[in-house]
Amino acid sequence: MDVTAVILSIVLATSTLASGTTKLAGTRAMREDARRFGFSYSAYRLIGLGEAAAA
Repeated sequence: MDVTAVILSIVLATSTLASGTTKLAGTRAMREDARRFGFSYSAYRLIGLGEAAAA
């Protein structure tokens, strides 16, 4: 595998994991984002769970 592809995969996995864990942690900013985007917070946490699992 090309070194560039490995580096980009690691960066993508790290950013996806970070995004998913902040949704799961229930930070104030994530609760506000859920409300702003029209999601219930439980649905937003489900999205976070999917992001964390994908990472």
